[in-house]
Amino acid sequence: MKKLAKILALLFAIVIIATGCKKLPEFTQGSSSSGGNTPTTGGTLYYHMNGDPEITSSSISISAKYGSDGEITGMWLLVSEKADMPAGYTQYAEIQMNYPEFSVTLSGLNPDTHYFWCINYLENDNSYVTDPVEFTTAESLPYSELVLGRWKTSDGGHYEVYNSDGTGKMWNPAEGVSEDEADTFDWSIDGNKLTQIIHFISGGGVVPQYCNIITLNETSFVYNNEGWRAEYTLTRVLE
Repeated sequence: MKKLAKILALLFAIVIIATGCKKLPEFTQGSSSSGGNTPTTGGTLYYHMNGDPEITSSSISISAKYGSDGEITGMWLLVSEKADMPAGYTQYAEIQMNYPEFSVTLSGLNPDTHYFWCINYLENDNSYVTDPVEFTTAESLPYSELVLGRWKTSDGGHYEVYNSDGTGKMWNPAEGVSEDEADTFDWSIDGNKLTQIIHFISGGGVVPQYCNIITLNETSFVYNNEGWRAEYTLTRVLE
């Protein structure tokens, strides 16, 4: 009896965990987000794009006005290198709905790759998909071009700026240092090796820093500093 009670308690815990998790439908084997109904191209969703999708080497952003004759309770952007949507989707992002518009950005795509996207949506508890649309991501830029611009840590405590003439500056608002008081540096990139020749205003002289680029794309910049054994995770500051 005690063993049976333990088994029932374990099953109950599993049910609680499963029902508390939000999961995109697994379309293979005919299952879907509508309780087992295979998604179809039916439904009444209609949308009008707010311009062409914004496509980079690693992402696609879509914005549109939409409407339907039924109640839509959820939408997802599905992306795949295959046209057999939705069974062939490999990546997805939940769409932000703010009637009568929606917007979504899906990152992590491969550069210079042919993809298809479609919208999976729930209408009156039934699952539907729109027809697939083709797109190709842009070619990846070299690091020396991707790094150009303004970057910061997520908490805004550290900033770095890289200029096209090989100069830059860095400062730490978290330490009370303003941009006008920033240390300047000269920079160069060879493969994934980043060199910063820092000119410390505070009297520290000229100090070379040799770094390894871990991630560098349109939105993220992660590198480690060999001398300080520190890793920096930066995001692009949109002007």
